[in-house]
Amino acid sequence: MQTICFTGFDKKIKAELIRIAENGNFTVRTNVVSGLVFLCCGSNAGPSKINKAKEIGATLISEIEFRSLASDIDSVILPTGNSEIVTINKDYSPQPAPITSIHDAHPLLDHLWSAIDGSKRISIIYHGGSNSGSCRDVIPLSLNENFVMTAADLKDSNRAVKSFSIENIEVPGIERLALSDATGTRRRSHKQYSIGKFKDIGEVYLALKDTLDGMGWHVATYEEDGVCIRLDICDYFKNGKPRKTPVVTLYYEPENQSRPYVCKCREILLANTYNNLDNAALMFLRLAHEASSLEPDEIKE
Repeated sequence: MQTICFTGFDKKIKAELIRIAENGNFTVRTNVVSGLVFLCCGSNAGPSKINKAKEIGATLISEIEFRSLASDIDSVILPTGNSEIVTINKDYSPQPAPITSIHDAHPLLDHLWSAIDGSKRISIIYHGGSNSGSCRDVIPLSLNENFVMTAADLKDSNRAVKSFSIENIEVPGIERLALSDATGTRRRSHKQYSIGKFKDIGEVYLALKDTLDGMGWHVATYEEDGVCIRLDICDYFKNGKPRKTPVVTLYYEPENQSRPYVCKCREILLANTYNNLDNAALMFLRLAHEASSLEPDEIKE
């Protein structure tokens, strides 16, 4: 059975493609994971999923190519972008690989990625922190390479964005994730991993774009000499056009040598500076989530 993920389509078309895939005995994944055979890309496909698909060797196909692939033929010939022709056998099934990254296939990871894609509220039992074993209602926002999930804690009065070790997360009815020390992927302390995760604001954009899109924001970047120096999220006018004034912005100030990263929020007149981009990016994500929960008329002009 072949695996496929759909990205860059509106909800109606995506639902139709998923139905066709399931009827054609495909396994549909909600994100790019190890063992994925196809990534079907629409016009709004984001660069992060495309890059991940290339890294794991998945085949990128269009909607038209997928519909041909799902038809009642045993194989389909797809262009590879060069003179070679690849014949894909519909009976091909990849062997499962050991979990080495957050993009690998696993029931819990699939569940968390699905919640992120749909901005869904989920309940987890968290076996960590000061209240180990307690039930938490959260909205997952991102999964980080060190197997840490950032999520809005709905039991916190401020809906604070917190970090949760995925290995300590239990969802009833879903297999828990167990990492082996031998893989080198077991989570160390959060501080050890957080420093140096993002090298520049362009990497923050690639990591968070899908999450910010899912929150309903228009995402904009600005470059200088080919380097991304600013990341904005903007809301929309009633006619559907994005506003130019950002609700939250993250930018780099080279003249401030000690704390060059700035995170500003229009709604609460906040302007914090950071010496570490990871901390600035976490605040940017938290403010983006908090602002997305406001009603349109609550957002200042």
